Amino acid sequence: MTFPTDLLVLKHAQALHGLDRHVVEAMAADHVRLPKEGAHLLVEPANGLPARAVLLLGVVPLFEFEYREIRQFARRALAVAAHVRPETSDLALTLHGPGYGLDEIEAFQSELRGLADSFAEGGFPPGLRTVTFVERDGRRADRMKAQLATPRSEDADKARVFVAMPFAAAFEDLFHYGISRAIRKAGFVCERMDTLAFTGDVVAKMKERIGRARLVVADLTDANPNVYLEVGYAWGQGVPTVLICREDTKPAFDLQGHRYLAYNSIQHLEESLTAELRALGGELHAPQAHATWAGTG
Repeated sequence: MTFPTDLLVLKHAQALHGLDRHVVEAMAADHVRLPKEGAHLLVEPANGLPARAVLLLGVVPLFEFEYREIRQFARRALAVAAHVRPETSDLALTLHGPGYGLDEIEAFQSELRGLADSFAEGGFPPGLRTVTFVERDGRRADRMKAQLATPRSEDADKARVFVAMPFAAAFEDLFHYGISRAIRKAGFVCERMDTLAFTGDVVAKMKERIGRARLVVADLTDANPNVYLEVGYAWGQGVPTVLICREDTKPAFDLQGHRYLAYNSIQHLEESLTAELRALGGELHAPQAHATWAGTG
C-alpha cells in the first residue's frame, strides 16, 4: 500500500488473509495480540506504512463475513475511529467480499450503506474530511466509481445467482461485463467461487453457495471439470440452471443433449442472458423447481 492516510481500517477475520497480512508484516506487528470478534486493535504509529495509524477490527471468520457483516463493519469502522482516534481527518478502507466470491457491487454498496449509517448516527471522528477506498485493481476501481452515482437499494436479502465458470484471466471481462451485468439487471446478487486460497473444505463452500442460490449460470466453454461438478451438484439439488457456451466450442458429450445459450461476444452474451432472465420472470421464484434453460444450441 502506498496511499498516505491518517488511519487505515482493516478487518481481522480471525486469521490473516490478504492486505491485512501484508500490513501486519510491514508493521512488524505479528507479535501483537490480534483482535477477536467484536474487539479492535489500534497500532500507532504504523511503522513501515504511509498510514499514520492502522485500526484492525475483529470480525467473524472470512466465509461468514457477508453483505450484512460488511455493512456492520463499515459502520463500526467510523464509530471505533471516533473513539480511539478522534483526530482522524482522512480515513482509508478497502473493499471486502470480491476476493472470496461475493458480488463486488453489492459488497461495495453494503459498505457505503454502513458508512451512511454511521454518518446518520453521528458516530464518526468530528474532524473527518475524507473516506477513501483503496483498490489496486484499476478496472474494479472504475466499476466502484460508477456505483457512486447509482441509487442504493436497501434490500439486504436479494436472491442470489451462482456463476460456475473457469478461473482464468480470459473469462474475467466475460464475468464482469457479460454475465454479472445481466444478473444484476434482473435484480439478483451475482456470486461465484473465486481464486482466493480458500480455507477449510472448498467443496463444502461450493455446496453451500449453490444450495442457497435461486439459479445457477454455468459457462461450459473449455469443458472445465470444476464447472461440470458445480452443474452436477446444482442438478442434484434441483437448482435451476442456465447453460452458456462460446459459439466456437461445444459442451462435453454428457451435456450435448441439453439446450444452452451460445454467445460470440461479451455484448452478445449480456444481451442474450438479459433476455433469457427476463423471459424466465416469475419462474425464478419457484426455488424447488428443477430445470435447465437456455436459448439456442
